Amino acid sequence: MSTPDDLSTLAANIRERLMPLSRVLRRGDGTMTPTQLSVIGAIHRHGPISMGDLATREHLSRPMISRVVSSLEGSGLIDRGQDHSDRRICLLSLSEVGQEWVRAGRDFRNASLAERLARLEPADLVALSAALPAFDRLLDADD
Repeated sequence: MSTPDDLSTLAANIRERLMPLSRVLRRGDGTMTPTQLSVIGAIHRHGPISMGDLATREHLSRPMISRVVSSLEGSGLIDRGQDHSDRRICLLSLSEVGQEWVRAGRDFRNASLAERLARLEPADLVALSAALPAFDRLLDADD
């Protein structure tokens, strides 16, 4: 499994299976755009984070990140603070409401996935569990 053709086929097979599952797990209640959800996730994982760093991480223009942040702040999901070393820099973090919103969403998605996993054969569960370290290494390859 080391030729470029073999790796391309494996990549396509993995993507074709993970993307629909990812969409199922990302389904929200329709109140937020995919960009808003992505920004909340980035703030959750990397916050407190500056607007500039968030825009870079999310591949969004500064005007777009400003609009998204303003809408999330208006919803009470994020807070703005100042960098203690450079008070000109605005740092974004999840508010208490935002933290609870993320927690509730994660719990819901975990429960949804657990329901799907419960329908699998034990051998499938063992195979999926054994693949987790490989997925971790795939994710680490970007860092």
